[in-house]
Amino acid sequence: MILALLGCFFASGVLETNETMRWTYFGIFIGFLGAFFYGLYSIFSKLAIIKNYNTLTVTLYALISIAIISLPFTDWKALSNVVVENGSGMLVFMLFHSLCT
Repeated sequence: MILALLGCFFASGVLETNETMRWTYFGIFIGFLGAFFYGLYSIFSKLAIIKNYNTLTVTLYALISIAIISLPFTDWKALSNVVVENGSGMLVFMLFHSLCT
């Protein structure tokens, strides 16, 4: 876990001198919430597998849940601006990117 946190620390660019990056309490809080809910996902997925749910079913339910929860927080104007500025190729890229990740 320490190595994972260290990797996140280095990948975040904390050590770089960048004036556009700001640390906020809200951002740190959201990061902790993300880690907490990822831990809950691990626990609940193990419980679901013990109850003989298929692993793909557990993954699908998790993806549907997070998609529904994320919809109100999406900046639809910025998303549409990116697609309009870069054409339909960007929309196809974003769809395939979301499917792969």
